[in-house]
Amino acid sequence: MIPETVAWVPPAPAPPPIAAQPAPSHPDVPAQHIGPYRLVRELGRGGMGVVYLAMRDDGAFRKNVAIKLLLREAVSEEFVLRFKQERQVLAALDHPNIARILDGGDTPDGMPYYVMEYVEGLPLDEYCDQKSLSVTGRLRIFQQVCSAVDYLHQNSIVHRDLKPSNILVSADGMVKLLDFGIAKLMGAAAFANPNLTRAQGSPMTPVYASPEQISGVTLQKTSDVYSLGAILYRLLTGRLPYDGVDEKLAKLFTRQAPPPPSANVRQDLRAGGETTAGLRRVMLGEIDSIVLKSLEFDPKNRYQSAAEFRDDLQRFLDGQPVLAHRASVASRSFKLLKRKRAMVAAVAGLIVLAGFGAWQWRRVQIQNAGIAARETRLRALLDQVEAHLDQTSAITEQQVSQRNQDVQLVRNAFETEFPAVVAAKPGPNPARDTLLDRGVRYLDRARALPVRDAGLDSEVAAAYQQFGVLQENTADSKAGGRDAAVKTYQKAASVLAALAAEHPEDTRSRDRFAAVNQRIQVLGGQTVTVAPPAPPVVPAESAPAPAPEPAPEKASGKAAVKAVVKVDAPPVKAETPAARPPTSSAPPAPAPAAPAPGLSAAVRAELNDRLLSATSKVQGAEQAIEPIRQNLASRGQALNADTQSAMAQMRSRLEKAKAEIAAGNAAAAMEDLAGAEAFAARVLRTAGR
Repeated sequence: MIPETVAWVPPAPAPPPIAAQPAPSHPDVPAQHIGPYRLVRELGRGGMGVVYLAMRDDGAFRKNVAIKLLLREAVSEEFVLRFKQERQVLAALDHPNIARILDGGDTPDGMPYYVMEYVEGLPLDEYCDQKSLSVTGRLRIFQQVCSAVDYLHQNSIVHRDLKPSNILVSADGMVKLLDFGIAKLMGAAAFANPNLTRAQGSPMTPVYASPEQISGVTLQKTSDVYSLGAILYRLLTGRLPYDGVDEKLAKLFTRQAPPPPSANVRQDLRAGGETTAGLRRVMLGEIDSIVLKSLEFDPKNRYQSAAEFRDDLQRFLDGQPVLAHRASVASRSFKLLKRKRAMVAAVAGLIVLAGFGAWQWRRVQIQNAGIAARETRLRALLDQVEAHLDQTSAITEQQVSQRNQDVQLVRNAFETEFPAVVAAKPGPNPARDTLLDRGVRYLDRARALPVRDAGLDSEVAAAYQQFGVLQENTADSKAGGRDAAVKTYQKAASVLAALAAEHPEDTRSRDRFAAVNQRIQVLGGQTVTVAPPAPPVVPAESAPAPAPEPAPEKASGKAAVKAVVKVDAPPVKAETPAARPPTSSAPPAPAPAAPAPGLSAAVRAELNDRLLSATSKVQGAEQAIEPIRQNLASRGQALNADTQSAMAQMRSRLEKAKAEIAAGNAAAAMEDLAGAEAFAARVLRTAGR
């Protein structure tokens, strides 16, 4: 048997006529034909025979083949007999990765030969290096070799001479296994040339042979597994497991394993563009374990078949734990994650959903507890202030002051606590509507005094306005939430109208009256007519002073709560149209704030301009959001809590700014006006503007 049964030759055109070819210089070949095959040229020569490229040339058809012919001087009669027997067995093999035997016979002098398919290709190691295959590419092509060897083992054939030169790879990457362990090698003479197979003793190539094959014991298929491991070692590192035959014999004697492939990579080896360090990282661990398992000294510790070897490589390629490597729990878990991405993602999704559900449930529980606590505080506050109203003693100045403070507490509490309750649990809620109605009823009782107090009336009007905002944005529209808001706004307007009538110099009350009336008009309610005009300014020199008016009488408690207040304007003798009282029921634009004490004319002018701008933006936001609110109300829905809170805040900040201007606090007024404009912008964004 020779190491290169079919040597590689580059593709060439059809051979020239036989006259142009030199006759084969072989003493055992008497002619240029063997049977129907014309010899073309010698392809390779080994220790027991020679291989020729031949062509069938009997007129039936033309086909290139390879003919292997034994050398008479290199074989015994016993070997010739065994050659003929095994030739018959090999002729029955049919595997895509094994070169097929097509024909066989004897030469005229009795030497046997066989004809096999001619394969154009490169030896396995040369093919991998020339193509610069990656580690994965080399493993996949090596798996074809394992499949071919496993097929031999299934047919009770041990190759016994596996090496890269006996494995050719065609241009399309198809592996073809040649030479099936027919020759034998005997004695120490076989080691004179480690790449030469001779015909006496056990057939082998020492650098690829298993320890038991070198020892001359009976061979099993695990011997071929060792040779496969040596071939894979060569493919991955560019080196053999042992550096020469002498080193191999010495280390096998002491049962010393070869170095791991990752520690023995040839410096100039390039596989898939990886550097030497990159190749070492790829092979470190599992590939090292797979290769070293196939090279175990004891056959029992190796893979027990070529199929088992191939399958463990496939596990590595698929990201599964390999049999040869004892991976840590973390490593196995990581491979499971890579291999079962979809399943792991689904399980992780379920875990995340379960965790999110538990978190959401806990969050709802906390929110509900917070809502209940806030509502409890509001009810407790109403209980407290209502208890103050139930006192039957005569009304004193101290009690009026206490009532003023109570109204402030109620207004501030509902301004801060109630929007938080709505934001945590948006949507219609009868219990909240009842709480608002209770607050409005408290205000009705709080302003019912036998005498009027301007400070208390102003605070009550502000509280009515605050409750109107809350009813408009949070109460159930189907249950009359809009109507309740209109009625509350009308109560605020009535109180402000009475204040303006009693104190004509109070421009702030007129401004508030105009703003509340405008809100009533937007909601489609009946406005309160007509806000008292500002006292006319008559030049001292050109116009006579107006006739003195009798001092206004104190309004009774019943008169103060009328829905409509009519106040006649005092006679004015000025001839300018601007001095005439308005005759339209439409709400006027907000007037500039009254001159604040301690503020310069420039600061007052700037504040008035900013107030007009902020008022315009707030009104624009309300007009923009109103169609959306009505559309949602028609479907039984409401604005979201964030929008409702923004609307309440922009109105509240605007009212605070007006109060700050009247008090002469310019810095606080500018801050509140900026806040009102910011909340108005948020409402406009919600409306898509």
